[in-house]
Amino acid sequence: MIACRGSQSQALRIWIVVLTDLAVIGELFLAMYLAHTRREQFTAVFAGVFFGLLIPTIALAKLLLRRLAPPEASGDPPEAVSPEGPMIQ
Repeated sequence: MIACRGSQSQALRIWIVVLTDLAVIGELFLAMYLAHTRREQFTAVFAGVFFGLLIPTIALAKLLLRRLAPPEASGDPPEAVSPEGPMIQ
């Protein structure tokens, strides 16, 4: 588990999302370039390169974001509070 607190964790999550977005754009450019060099097989080359890179990138980003998620305390659902405030017995 990555040990980050509060705003550090949020900032790290934002950086992971930004870097993932940049990686996906780079993968798109690379796939378009490689497909352009082999015009007779454009679709096959593009799909193979793009999705071959995209799936691991998204999986890694999701794994990193999940590791940064705050741990659940006990698994019990929080108590419901009425709009009028907490109920006194």
